[in-house]
Amino acid sequence: VQRLLNRCQLDLELRLAAGVKGLERMITEWAINRPALALAGFTDHFDHHRIQVFGSNEIAFLESLTERKRMTALSRILDAEPPCIIVSTDRTPSIKLLAEADKRQIPLLLSSLNSSALTAKLVETLMDEFAPRLTAHGALVHVFGLGVLISGKSGVGKSECSLELIARGHRLVADDIVIIRRRQPGMLMGAGSEVVRHHMEIQGAGIVDIMSLYGVGAVMDETQINVHIQLEAWRQDMEFDRVGMEDRFTRILGILVPEYILPVEPGRNLSIIVETVVLNQMMKNQGINTAARFNERLIRRMAPVQSPYFSSLPSSHSSPPRKPDSST
Repeated sequence: VQRLLNRCQLDLELRLAAGVKGLERMITEWAINRPALALAGFTDHFDHHRIQVFGSNEIAFLESLTERKRMTALSRILDAEPPCIIVSTDRTPSIKLLAEADKRQIPLLLSSLNSSALTAKLVETLMDEFAPRLTAHGALVHVFGLGVLISGKSGVGKSECSLELIARGHRLVADDIVIIRRRQPGMLMGAGSEVVRHHMEIQGAGIVDIMSLYGVGAVMDETQINVHIQLEAWRQDMEFDRVGMEDRFTRILGILVPEYILPVEPGRNLSIIVETVVLNQMMKNQGINTAARFNERLIRRMAPVQSPYFSSLPSSHSSPPRKPDSST
């Protein structure tokens, strides 16, 4: 709860009203609960392990009860020991509720946001916090509006390719360490480590600050991952896709991402190739497959063309025409 308060105090306009000794309570899932039914007495499906949000309806309901019934209703919530309680719309809770929260060491937070805005922002923050994540070795660059994850063995040229893309007007998200999170529904977000954010290691030059060198427009804090490019050192025995008829995908945190394997050898301009790959993927996203169209044109070109003149001539192997039957 302390971590939530530190992270969202300004965004959610939170302030601690009671239960300071319970700030170490653990929040175990991203979903929240509105305890209206539990306050009314129906607790069969009460999600007590979630954050409890008291809106205007819950506070108005409590204020309509007698003191005894109010304490009975609150006891149904407090006895379950939720991780914390948040009161929205800047409503002032009763002195009894504040005292009970302090007594039971349950943090009680106040927010000036209305229930809808508070719920939306709180769920978004918790979903991001609880999202499955992994750390990948590579570079993440924002190219033509798509997030491109560039990976490969050490020394293959990931940072050099990213640096050239930045020089061509694209934006760096992360270098060397990419933190990938899976957001709902089916979205991969990538960001850099806070320690090395907006920095890049160039072999022979050391660590450089991209923001200082190229300006704030050359960096981003995070982006969605739309394309994965694997850089492979060129080998004589390795086969690479030369036509692009079959789409290739890789699975990251259970989500399929379009993948391209690019050979690396002296003389190849990888930044331009990456730009071309991204533009081609953007066309595929719009339903335009260049390789499939080329294949269709090639098939039509290879199909035999029969001339109307030659089709009117009799074939040398055809049987003579039959004479008409005299009976008819």
